[in-house]
Amino acid sequence: MITLTELEQNSGFSVAMIVLGEIKNDYRVIKMAESLSELGLDVHIFGVSGNPSLSKQVTGTIGSVKTTIIPDISSDLPDSSCFWDIWKYKKQSSLTILWPLISRFNPDIIQTNDFDTLEIGGIVVERFRKTGKQVKWVHDIHNYTRGMDFENEEMSALARLDEENHILSPDLLLTVSEKISSKISGDYPLSNNPSVILSSPLRERRISDNNTIRSSLGLSTKEKLIVYCGNIDHSTGLLAVVDAISMMDGGTHLAIVSDCEERYLNDIEGLSDEKGCSDRIHTMSFVNPDEVANFIKDADVGIHPINRSTNSDFSLPKKVLEYVFAGLPVVTSDCQTISEFVKDWKIGEVFESGKPEEIVRALSKVISSPKKYSKNISEELLHLHSWEHNKHKIAESYFQMIEEISNNSGKERIFGEISGVENGLLNGWVMGLGKGYSKCFLEISCEGELVSSVNLDPKKDLSRRQQISDKLTWKSILPNSHYDGKERKYSAKIRPWDIECESLSSRFSMGVKKPVSGEFYGGQEQTLRGKVSVFSEMIDSVEVDVFYNQTYICSHMITSPSPGTKTWSREFIVPLPRVFHDNKLRRFRIRFSEGGGELEGSPKLVKFPRRRVQYANSINQVQIENLMPGGGEWGVPRGVENQGKFGLRLEKYCFSIGERISLECSGIRDQELDISLFRIGYYGGKKCRPIRSWKNVDCESGSLVKFKLGTDFLPGTYHIVAKDKEGKRQFVPFCLFSPDSNSRILAIHPNIANHLFHTWKDLDFEKISYLEGFENIEDSLTKIQIANRIEESRSGSYPFWVLNATHWLERMGLCYTSISDDELHHNPSIAMDKDVIVFLGNSRFWTEEIHRIVGHQLSTGGKVAILGTGMGEQIVDLDKERMASLNFSRNEYRSGVPLSENWIETNSPVIFDGFVKEPIEAAIITEEEKVAESIVIKGCWDTVKVPKNAEKSSLIKFEGNNVSAGNFSIETCKIIFENNAQILHGGFESWSESLDNHEISQILYSFLTGKKNSKDNSNTLIDEAAAKIAIDKWGAIPGVEGKKNRKLVRRVCILTALWKRNELSKLVLSHYRRMAERMSGTLDIELVAVGSDEESERIADELNVEYVHHPNNPLSEKWGRGLEECMNFNPDVVMTVGSDDLISDSTLVSLCQKVSEGRMVVGIKDMYIIDQNDRTLNYWRGYSGNRDNETIGMARCYSKEILEKIDFNLWKGHQVNKGLDRIATSVVSQYGNFPVNSGAETAVDMNGVGYLFGHIGYLLEEIGGFAVDIKTEENISKLSDYGVMTSSSLESSINLLRESLGNETVDELLVILGDELSEG
Repeated sequence: MITLTELEQNSGFSVAMIVLGEIKNDYRVIKMAESLSELGLDVHIFGVSGNPSLSKQVTGTIGSVKTTIIPDISSDLPDSSCFWDIWKYKKQSSLTILWPLISRFNPDIIQTNDFDTLEIGGIVVERFRKTGKQVKWVHDIHNYTRGMDFENEEMSALARLDEENHILSPDLLLTVSEKISSKISGDYPLSNNPSVILSSPLRERRISDNNTIRSSLGLSTKEKLIVYCGNIDHSTGLLAVVDAISMMDGGTHLAIVSDCEERYLNDIEGLSDEKGCSDRIHTMSFVNPDEVANFIKDADVGIHPINRSTNSDFSLPKKVLEYVFAGLPVVTSDCQTISEFVKDWKIGEVFESGKPEEIVRALSKVISSPKKYSKNISEELLHLHSWEHNKHKIAESYFQMIEEISNNSGKERIFGEISGVENGLLNGWVMGLGKGYSKCFLEISCEGELVSSVNLDPKKDLSRRQQISDKLTWKSILPNSHYDGKERKYSAKIRPWDIECESLSSRFSMGVKKPVSGEFYGGQEQTLRGKVSVFSEMIDSVEVDVFYNQTYICSHMITSPSPGTKTWSREFIVPLPRVFHDNKLRRFRIRFSEGGGELEGSPKLVKFPRRRVQYANSINQVQIENLMPGGGEWGVPRGVENQGKFGLRLEKYCFSIGERISLECSGIRDQELDISLFRIGYYGGKKCRPIRSWKNVDCESGSLVKFKLGTDFLPGTYHIVAKDKEGKRQFVPFCLFSPDSNSRILAIHPNIANHLFHTWKDLDFEKISYLEGFENIEDSLTKIQIANRIEESRSGSYPFWVLNATHWLERMGLCYTSISDDELHHNPSIAMDKDVIVFLGNSRFWTEEIHRIVGHQLSTGGKVAILGTGMGEQIVDLDKERMASLNFSRNEYRSGVPLSENWIETNSPVIFDGFVKEPIEAAIITEEEKVAESIVIKGCWDTVKVPKNAEKSSLIKFEGNNVSAGNFSIETCKIIFENNAQILHGGFESWSESLDNHEISQILYSFLTGKKNSKDNSNTLIDEAAAKIAIDKWGAIPGVEGKKNRKLVRRVCILTALWKRNELSKLVLSHYRRMAERMSGTLDIELVAVGSDEESERIADELNVEYVHHPNNPLSEKWGRGLEECMNFNPDVVMTVGSDDLISDSTLVSLCQKVSEGRMVVGIKDMYIIDQNDRTLNYWRGYSGNRDNETIGMARCYSKEILEKIDFNLWKGHQVNKGLDRIATSVVSQYGNFPVNSGAETAVDMNGVGYLFGHIGYLLEEIGGFAVDIKTEENISKLSDYGVMTSSSLESSINLLRESLGNETVDELLVILGDELSEG
């Protein structure tokens, strides 16, 4: 046996430490490496540089420890809207560079550090073990991942997923605090608690007497100095400290010692400028970690203001100990472990996190008598928390592993067996491994030829099953040629010890059907794609290996959507590292890891285009989508229902990207309908965005419109609205999902319940289910068609159950996927790997498959939210034709008894408790007090019983009294299980309609995201969205100003559309013709008019204006035809003006100058309006509210770049006569030009030319311009439509008009108005 002394003398063993970050800034990793080196181990740290200028790997040393730093490739990430791909790509790309380096070092032990290295560590260890090297794996847990306050929910979900997939595999776990150790042990079935090694400072440290923080800042001893040392991010809490400093006297200073991202320092500097204390806020770079305590010793107080989270509650950060070792009192936020430490040792004060007033109180108290606290910094305190004291635990932790490597101990206890063949799988077992060996493997041979290998992971598999015995069963797929019915002799060896397994039979037959098949599709975007199909309930996962020629690249695990299913199939996507993204053709192979057989279609020649530089930000597609301008008639208000005159039908409710939709109608054949398609979201409160529209659609054939749901459709909820000529409307909703979605939230629409409730015209299913019973209609409870054929104008209970929840999800900017319950039944894989499954509305009617999905979600520690009532009390059978039947096999239905009485006898944790047909009012009751406002409750409600292995937490209550319901009390609660799985249950059917209430909204937001409060950061979102779109759709580099300017605007097309009002049309064309002549020296102006009658054409010809003929209806196509004509003139800018709009020369010149500066869409915000009837000139300030930044329709200028991007078609797919400006705004927003104020544009570089993304509006006064709209009796829009204006008489405004438009134009205008006015 190796003794600790022998280990310290010279072990001869090597350790590779992996860090995804700068090595020099990771004090804990460096100190652990130095301590291991002192024990005689050969230690090499492999890290990733945060320096963007580093382009190649750099080797060096820190003391006796060798280091290798590779470049940070995070600037070359895939689509930043999906953090799943970013996370995967970054790790795989780092692994591509790190693996050859680590392989050459050939370590005996791998130590990974923090959550982001877990997956890399698992792959590296597995690769070594496949070669027969019994490498050991140590993982050091720096943070409690489930409790970390990440900047976005996807990052949080992915970190947790990595931990769940790999935390059971390391041979040894270390961590930084007892609380994290206990919590991790409670979360996972570990054989031993993680060993605790504090992140402590050195007691014996370097002395540099002349270099202290106070002297570096030039502050006298009279001035009070508060110091913060460490990293800075959104959770650090320093902004509250800056706020607090501004409230204290002018002699109090804050020094921040940190090397952090510039954006966080900018936030601090901006706030200090705003608060007027910038001269007292000092920022300094990091000093050597061993010199920190000596450097800050002449400060007065050390502060640790971190915001509270589960992770910060469990940690004792090194920076706090640095303050103590410097002899400073500590002021800290109320995080549990830190505050207990400060209070127990009486070395400082605690404040409530995030509250500046509390910080002022705590600081003032300590500053007034610092010796009261510093005197308690005892020798005992310093000794117990020093690195010298804690580093011996490293030797103790490593000792057992070194012994196992040396002696290969326990080999004699290992044995195994080949048991037989079942369902096409060769199977057997291995014993004696216990949990001390991680990921050994089994080699299977047939008559001397290696045919398969099976990974054995007793540490993971035995722990998960919580078995007392260490018997580990295995099963293996073999190559295709073995499934021919013939008997063969098989043998198996346990590697790396070459232990032969016994065999129960000399020969086995594998049968004639292989239980797994696969297909390799090829490459798409940055990934390889394919599909596996499984025909055995014994196989819940299949692993495939990817090769370039014969060189192994990576492995990919495909997991069953529902474990235990007899047959299942899933498509898979494997992202590839950037080294393959060079537009070169390569031969890729994909093989099954077990059995070694290649997938059908393998090998394939694939090439990937060079990847553009990407911009990693946190915005997701839902957030970007809801920044688009919204609006339109997406619903059916009271009084405009079609009242059964016609019906709309879709073949189903839920569609996948790539499918085609066919809308059919019934009830009418000789009429025309206007059809509109809307996406449902938030859109600044407008609740929808128009996507397409069709006018005057003939109903004769019964088929209205057909279209494909291509990749330009964002998954979510959509409405198709039909309107007849009387204005009567009906809508039919549908749900669109993507099978490849990596969103962490899945929202389930209750399509089954909606059809059960609304299939029969004369049957009140709701009332019968809850109150009466089905005595005379039991036969009606079978073969109910679940499609999308509800005849009601508002599609049954859909608005009641689904609509408001959808608005809320989009308003919160959550990345989610929607699917209907009937579609989920047939596609259960959609629910795999989701953090939260959310059921909307009535959840009483579930299939057995949905029950399995929910059971799997809870058994794996996931979350389920019921935003309504029920939890699958009534089983529904659903066949392939989507015919539903109520299933009473568990409890035979009792004739004449309501279904709700049957449900009480099930094992559901929820129990039906009441039902009302008409809405009733209920008061909201929180833990503290009754909330002033009330909500409306409709439908049924439940009570919740707590399962044996769980506890219930009441979140909010609703109480009221009603004649039909009596006194009632309903609660929204959370059920928490032992494995940390959770159920949020709303309690009543209309729960989602109450999400406008802040208390209820925050309950759901916190449950879905793990965050306490949602944040309104719309301005930041617009900038992030524009930057992301600039990359994805333009190939631009955001945040960088181009080296050269866009060329000056020279060619301008002024586009107008003519209709009737011939005298006014002639005036407008004459005005712009004269403008073109006046400005011919600076601008080449071409006039384009699109008209619909002969007189318009005659006027255009007379004035030498380019004319295009097109019908007046729909107007969108008319304007679109004119814009298409403008393309022939190759303009730098196209300006749109109405046939009653006049602008000054200065307006055009100023707007063209704005485009020359790099803007793509500009216009004006305000205008004057001449009212012919009242003889007044009115000033209108422009849009207000959510449209405050938007330009008006007159004088909008579109640059050549944006017009070419949209193929000179702003209204493609829209057949409308109004709302053209809104549609155009939406289209340019999709290409990054959101309405923003001047100065808020997003600077980008495209091929060295600088552009400013944004749709920018200017007030006429800002640009020295003038614009006027002339309202006559024939105008479509009336003066009253514009809201508040200031008015003056036309007579008093003549001089203004002449100065702005010219005498000829004004003279012609007065003739049209019929006025003989004196000069005002």
